This record gives sequence, structure tokens and C-alpha cells, in this order.
Amino acid sequence: SYDQFHKRKDNIYTVPLTWHFGTTTLPTARATSNIGPILKENFSEVKEFLRFAHPGQLVVKTPLLTSTESNIFFADSTFFNFFDFELIEGSTRYGLMEPNSIILTEKLASKYFGHDWRSTSLLGKSIEINNIAYEVSGLIELPPSNSHIQFEGLASFSTLPESKGDGNFDNSSYMTYVYLEENANLPLLKQKINEHFKEQFNGGTSITLDLTSLTDIYLKSRLTTGIGPISDIQYVYIFSIIGIVIILIACINYMNLATARSVERAKEIGVRKVMGAYRKQLTAQFLSESFFITFIAIIFGLGSLFILLPFFNELTGKSFNLGSVLSVDLFVLTSILWINVALLAGAYPALMLSGFKISNVLKGSFKNSGGGSLLRRVLVILQFSISSILIISTIVVYEQLHFIQVKNLGFDQEQIMSISIDDNAKKQLDFIKQEFNSYNGVVSSAATFQLPDRIHFETALADKEGEENRHLMRATPGDVDYLKTFSLSLIMGRDFNDLASKEEYQFIVNEQVLKFFGWSDEEAVGKRLKIWGSEWGTVTGVVKDFHFASLHETIKPLVIFYQPEKYFLHHNLTLKLEADNITETISRIENKWKALFPETPFTYSFLDDQFDQLYAKEQKLSQMFTVFAVIAILIGALGLFGLASYTAFQRSKEIGVRKVLGASVASITLMLSKNFTKQVVVSLVLSLPVAYFLMDTWLESFAYRIQVGWTILLFSALLVLLVTWLTVAYKSVTAALTNPVDTLRNE
Repeated sequence: SYDQFHKRKDNIYTVPLTWHFGTTTLPTARATSNIGPILKENFSEVKEFLRFAHPGQLVVKTPLLTSTESNIFFADSTFFNFFDFELIEGSTRYGLMEPNSIILTEKLASKYFGHDWRSTSLLGKSIEINNIAYEVSGLIELPPSNSHIQFEGLASFSTLPESKGDGNFDNSSYMTYVYLEENANLPLLKQKINEHFKEQFNGGTSITLDLTSLTDIYLKSRLTTGIGPISDIQYVYIFSIIGIVIILIACINYMNLATARSVERAKEIGVRKVMGAYRKQLTAQFLSESFFITFIAIIFGLGSLFILLPFFNELTGKSFNLGSVLSVDLFVLTSILWINVALLAGAYPALMLSGFKISNVLKGSFKNSGGGSLLRRVLVILQFSISSILIISTIVVYEQLHFIQVKNLGFDQEQIMSISIDDNAKKQLDFIKQEFNSYNGVVSSAATFQLPDRIHFETALADKEGEENRHLMRATPGDVDYLKTFSLSLIMGRDFNDLASKEEYQFIVNEQVLKFFGWSDEEAVGKRLKIWGSEWGTVTGVVKDFHFASLHETIKPLVIFYQPEKYFLHHNLTLKLEADNITETISRIENKWKALFPETPFTYSFLDDQFDQLYAKEQKLSQMFTVFAVIAILIGALGLFGLASYTAFQRSKEIGVRKVLGASVASITLMLSKNFTKQVVVSLVLSLPVAYFLMDTWLESFAYRIQVGWTILLFSALLVLLVTWLTVAYKSVTAALTNPVDTLRNE
């Protein structure tokens, strides 16, 4: 349902951009600020454009409160021509037209103007953002949870210098949307667009553009927008299939349990047939039982929503409420589910039971057909194959997450505290560092742009003149204490130096940079690099490779750069703290911060917490697989228990004779368990290769991963067998302990 509520959704597209520098490429969901104006001016198919900018963390101030916000975006005045978000107050036409105007959500209005703001209009009120006054031009509801755009405030894009679209291709930081005319030829338009931009560039630098439908952004785009969540359609498929196979296991159980009672109901069926019942009437009777039981299950399931929905939201990371779940769509889908499950589960028992011969039943010579017995065996094998696959998947996902948590990333992430800094703090950064470094609980501090667990920024670097020699590389600014704070290993050369030339950049590169440029270890230190297209500097050292991105990615070339007295890119002050008395140290740092910068909120986070967020999706996946595997194995065990009961009932006289002849309880239990064990072993033989293939395929998305070894497969197999033996053993022991007099008295 993501973004489906916009009326113009079928004609709205985003414009992802891919950079090409030399042999390197960089795909991004965003574009440069001038792409939208150029497209509208040069292509008749493009009727309108919209630019969306995320400036990061902003300091917001009113007489009531000063705080930081990271969910305020800048948008063109065409925003409401594209999207159907409801304004509570203000004009959709003029709300974002004037510079320094802002539309607030009710959440921010209450936060900065008090909860009684509704008693008077906020239009025209002033709110300060990063020391610049903005006029409130409207109030808007928070976006619904099924929107890929999630904001708490919208400021006018015309406030930014970039709004002029002056031809600058240096900064691709702006989500760009275009509104296309009806029935626009998409492939032809993309071809024309890229031919147009091909003429704008010379040498080794170029860009290509794409068009992504608005309704494909959330599930089918792999590029992070930065303005809201995205997911993956594969997970929809995976969990839909898992849900279906769990229902299938339950249907199999119903078939097995219904046929297990066939002996008990055989005489009932015979009597009904003698009294004139037709087969279709009996079939209808047994199908109606299936429909009734399934209906009760559906009602129970819907009722369970009231209890389980909060747990489900926590498990999946979603925000469903009963209002959004209890809809007409759910009623229709539930009715379809009810009919299909009832037919799937009830059809075979209905046809099988209604087909009993009267003569056999009433003479007492009734017994099930070999075909029915074979089908039940096949169903048990299918059940436990599915359960085995889910168990193996759960173990593999858990082991990969454990591998991630214990792997040496090449840098220290413990007790690393990051404080957000604004322009005022940047001006006194050297003094702040010196002050905090003097505290007992602080080991060191460094000015940072991005923390070392997620360095995404890329820029063009060159080792020689010429446009064709520019290459895109991951890069991050550091300072003289950067390596020390994160415990990075310098393997050759020297660290950054404040005493070096203040006009020239210093570079520390990782080992992958040497491989990329073909430098030897001996010649790397002292090599010259050019950054930003014009600024030259010298490589002063080489740092050992470390994981500065998710383990889904291989370690790529990385350049850490430094120029004394240039802190314009740094957004954080990062402190390495001692493990003892952390709370006391943080309190002391906070008090000093408030004394130095009373107007700047004290906002901080810890690196290890942010690192965990890198794998939040995998954590959710692990939890969901665990839940599904437990459900599947429990339902499978119920089916096995039913079949064990059926087998014990059918062979009760045989068991009685064996006991009379001296058979022990252990031998009878083994006899009854043997056939089920064989079936489960067959299921393992079939499921283990399938599970191995599926999980090996999933692990391929990680550049650094575990191997699905024989120990995981063996542990899973033993777990399934243990569940089987425990389930069957109870009924087998009960049957073996039954007094043979009770089973043989009628012979």
C-alpha cells in the first residue's frame, strides 16, 4: 500500500543519478539541484519537477524551547501538486513559495509552541532554524506510515541558494521527482534524457539518469532515499510463502487427524448409507465440518489480533493498528483464505470417508486403503521437510548475526561517544577538544564527518592530471586524533600533523587504495592526490584495512583527509571514553557543553548502538524465522501426535497379542516409533539440500559470511528427530502400557 494513496501516483517518478568517473561508478537515489529544471525545460513529457533536500540535523528555537531536529526537509512549492498530504491550516499553493517559510506538523507545533497552540493561529509566527528566522506558513498532518516520505516539517526550497539550479553538477544531494504527461513513452524518454546529458560532459566524467515509479520506491528500489524507509519485495515473497506453507502444514494435520478418526466413524457412515444417504450428501457433511472448524479458527485468529498485534508490530518493526488492519480488504482476503483452507483441508477426508463400502463396514472388515496410508506418509514427509528448512534457516541467520557481532572490524567501537556540533561549536573545536581531553574519563577526541562503521561519502580523487584520471572513492575528513580515537592501525608512514603546511591536504589511505592505483608499499607514502578537482595533497600514511560499511560490502578504497583549520565538513565531536564511571563522565561533558553553548542542544549517541542499527533488518529476520520455525515444528508435532494415536489405535490388538507373547514396553515403543522415524529421516534427506541452497543464496548478499557447514545441518537434523521421538514416544508408551485384556476381550 506504500504511496498508493496519491491520486497522481501513476505519473510521478523519481530521478536516480549514476556518476561515472574513469573506471568507477556511483549510483544514487538523488540528483543534483539543477536536474529538475533542465528536464522540464528540455523535455515536453516532463510537466513539473519537485526537489526535496534533507539538510541533516538542525537546531530549532522558539521562546519556549531549543532542540535539534533531523526530520525537517526543504521542498519546492510544487510539493502539493505531487503529493496528497492534508493541510490543517494554510495554503497548498503558497505555503512553500516564499523563502524562509515553513510548514509544521502538529507534533512540532505542540513541541515548540505548547499544547495550547490550537487556541490561536500559528500562521505568521516565527521559528528560528540554525539562527535563521522562518515564518510558519501552514500546519500539516504527519505522513501516514505507508508513505516513503516521512517528515515532521517542510521548509521552502527557495530558501536555499541551490534553488536557482545554476548548472552545478558537483552535489547530488537532492531527491528529484518529475510529473510526466499521460502515456509518456518511458524507454524513449530515458534514452533522450541520457543523450542530452552525454553532450554536457567531456573526458572521463559523465552521468546517467533513470526514472523510477513512485509506487516502486519502497519495495523495488535498492537505493536509499534518506527521506523515509525502504524495504525489499523479496521479503514480502519470503514471508508470504512461509505463511502459506505453515497454513499448508495445518491443512495436512487436519487431513491426517480426520482420516485417523475414520475407523471410529466408519459405522456411522455405514448406517447413514443404509438409511439412504448419497455419497454427495456425505461429502457435503464432511466438507461442512471442515468449513465450520476453519471458520472457528478464523474467528479465533481475528480475535487474537487484539492481543498479538503489539507483539507483531515489535517483531516486524511495523506500526499497524486495529483500524488499519480491520478493513474491507482484510474481510475479503480472510473470506478467500477461509474458503480455500476449508476446501484444501476437507476435500480429501470428505471424499475418502464418503467412499467407504457398506458391506465392509458393517461386517467389521473395514480398513483404510493403501493409497490413503501412502498419502499420509507423504504428507508427514512434506510437513517435516518444511519444518526442517525453517529450523536450518533460523540457525543460519542467527549464526551469521553472531559472526557479525564478534568479527574484528579493524576499529574500536566500544565506549565511543559522538556529539552533534553546529557552526558555533566548529569555531571553537580545538578549544573544546583540549577541554574534554583534560577530563579523567576521556581517552581522546576527534572531529568527524561520518563514524567509521558507515562511511558513505564519495568524491573524485586523482593521482595525476587529466579528467580521465578522476575516480570516485569513499572519503571522510579526519583530524590529528582520528586514528587514535578509533584505534586504527597505521602500518606505514605517519599520522596527520598540525605542523605541516596549513594550505595543503594530508591523506591517509587504506591498503585498497594502493591496490587501486597500483602503488607498491615503498612508494605509497609521499604520493600526490588531488581532491575536489583542484586541491592537491600528500599521502602521509597507510592504515590497515577496516570495515567502514556493512559486511554486505567488500572493503573498498578509502581516503581519510585533513587540512588544518578546515572543519567545515565535520558534524560530530567523537570521544573515546574509559569504561569506568561513564555516566559521571557524560554528565560532566554535558554540563560543560551547556556552559559553553547554552543555545545549542546537547545531542549524543554511541557507536556500538549505531552499529547494531546496520543489521536491524537481519535482526528482525532472525526473530521472525525463529517464531515461524517454532510454530511450524509445533504444528508438525501435533500432526505427528495425531498419526501416532491413529497408528496405536489401528494396531491395538497386535500390541495386545505381542504383550501376551512377552514383548517388552521398550520393544513395542520402538516398533511404533520406527516408521515415523523413517519418514522424518526421508524428510531430512529431501530438505537438507534445499535448505543449504536457500541459505547459501541468502548468505551471498554478505561479502563476509559464515559457511553452512555440516554441524549446522547435523544439529538441525537431530533437533527434528528429537521432536519426533518425544512426540511419538508419549503415545507409543501409553499404548505399550495398555492392559492386553482391554484390547483382546472381544476376540
